[in-house]
Amino acid sequence: MKKIFRKFLLLLFFIVFANVSACFALDVVYPKNQNQKVYAKSSFFVGNIGDAEKLFINNQPIKIYKDGIFVHVVLLEYGENRFELKAVLENGESKTLTYNLIRPQPVQNISKPAISNLSQLEVFGNFIRAEITKNYVPLRADSSENSARLIHLSEGTVIYLDAKKGSYYRVFANADVKYWVKNTDFRELGQVAAIEPVQIKHFRYSYDDDFEYFAFRSNSNLLCKTKETENGVNVEIYNVLNQPKKLEKYVQSVKFQNNTLSFFVPHQKLWGYDCYYNGNNLVFRLTRGVNPDTHNPLKNIVIALDAGHGGKDGGAIGPTRVREADIALDVTLRLRDILRKEGAKVVLTRDKNDYVGLYERIDKIKAANPLFSISIHANALPDGADPFVRYGTSVYYYHPQAKEFAQMLKQTIVGQMSTRDDGTRYASFVLNRESSPISVLIETAYMINPDDYINLLNPNFRQNLAQSIADGIRYYLNSCIPK
Repeated sequence: MKKIFRKFLLLLFFIVFANVSACFALDVVYPKNQNQKVYAKSSFFVGNIGDAEKLFINNQPIKIYKDGIFVHVVLLEYGENRFELKAVLENGESKTLTYNLIRPQPVQNISKPAISNLSQLEVFGNFIRAEITKNYVPLRADSSENSARLIHLSEGTVIYLDAKKGSYYRVFANADVKYWVKNTDFRELGQVAAIEPVQIKHFRYSYDDDFEYFAFRSNSNLLCKTKETENGVNVEIYNVLNQPKKLEKYVQSVKFQNNTLSFFVPHQKLWGYDCYYNGNNLVFRLTRGVNPDTHNPLKNIVIALDAGHGGKDGGAIGPTRVREADIALDVTLRLRDILRKEGAKVVLTRDKNDYVGLYERIDKIKAANPLFSISIHANALPDGADPFVRYGTSVYYYHPQAKEFAQMLKQTIVGQMSTRDDGTRYASFVLNRESSPISVLIETAYMINPDDYINLLNPNFRQNLAQSIADGIRYYLNSCIPK
């Protein structure tokens, strides 16, 4: 009964908001303000004219789509750009709104001021011993917010710092390997004259139906880095005193130098891997090979579905003010039902219009140990882009092991839904950065392309979209069954 009631409320929501245009003669969704700066050569007007008959922008007639939707790109000169929008009703009455979009002049090249002390590299005389204070802390390649994330650390990981630059501190892994961490992500434990490597007291290999486990016991949360290859994973454990016994029996290419233990875990096809702490154990976990049921490949497969945004975070807003969050939730619930009917075990990060933090979503996903994690979204564009050039379906991945899965999903959706192929793309999003499970993010279609948006408002389209995603998962699993 609760499921029926939830579906009724969601249907009512779409009925009300899909027809919101009837309440307005002229509703501009974007730009958000009638006076605003735009740091691009173009922008666009997105909205609807309700029951009006025509729309003019600076006396130019604008194409109107179903439900009074309009999306129109405008070029911007430097300085002030004035636009008058005029919606005309059938009886001749009109409503006018004026927008002033200011494109600032480019900053002239001027001599750079001397670099401040805060941006200079300061090398310490001693090491600072520190501890990571929260989960998912990134270690970066350089002292910049935009530099590559190389490792993600858990709360309690012990690190050594040998220098700082601005708000970033340099992490000493060994004499040849350094990373950078932000000053808000750790607490200092004190200064030491030298690195204090930790002894690995015991190594243990084990396995169950789903995973292989490589556990290293010590008195400290060790710094570990994993790097995926085509046929396995390289693992490096830093600041240790020894190579444990029996490790060579279960892994390849074992090396111990510069207080760094490195080894290679081979696997013909990667299905996910992780590095985490369990008490005093650093555990590297490898997902074992999956053997799908030939007749029903989705049977008993654990799949995590994430409906993007939600609650106070509406995501992109369409021309009739339907939110991306609600589109994503509807598609996700439809996909859940399809997958469960085919025997899959489905976990949701949200099943109603709630706000769920990004890392709270990750915690929910990881707790379920799914094989796949799929985040559902609907796309938008920034100023300077053209929604009539960039639209359709795209799928994003981060780890190479997820690329083939992302391509299969995108090809299936585009092939079945006849949406434009917007590419299979690499991107560092929170929801696709996890190495276990295989994680992707789907941008189903664009909220600000009128044809895409009209499709997304159609419940039949959303149902078929959900089916195409389920088919893509099945096709991928089928492709992995030995012939």
